[in-house]
Amino acid sequence: MSREEYLKLKEELLSDGWIDSTEFIAENGMDDLSTAYFSEEERKGQKEKLTLTYRFLPKFIVKPLLIYEKMIVVISDNKVYIQFGAFMTTADGLKQ
Repeated sequence: MSREEYLKLKEELLSDGWIDSTEFIAENGMDDLSTAYFSEEERKGQKEKLTLTYRFLPKFIVKPLLIYEKMIVVISDNKVYIQFGAFMTTADGLKQ
C-alpha cells in the first residue's frame, strides 16, 4: 500500500477508537514484525503500532472476553508494510 493510502486508513482507524501505540516501540525497542512474512529489507524503516482493545460478552459465557487487535506498520520510502494480529483473552487472562 502507498503512504497516502496508509495515512487515510490510519486516520479512519484512529477515528474508530484505535490507539497509536508507536511510542511503545520507541521506548521498548520492540520489533513485532514476523520474519516469516517480511524480508530484512522490508523490516527496516519508520515503525508504527496501532492497537484496539475492547470487551465482548457473548451469550452463555460468564466472563467477558477482551479482544486485542494490533497492526505493526513499517513505512519505507512510499511503501507501507502491515502485519495484523488479534487474540482474545478472558477476564482471568487465559488466551483463547
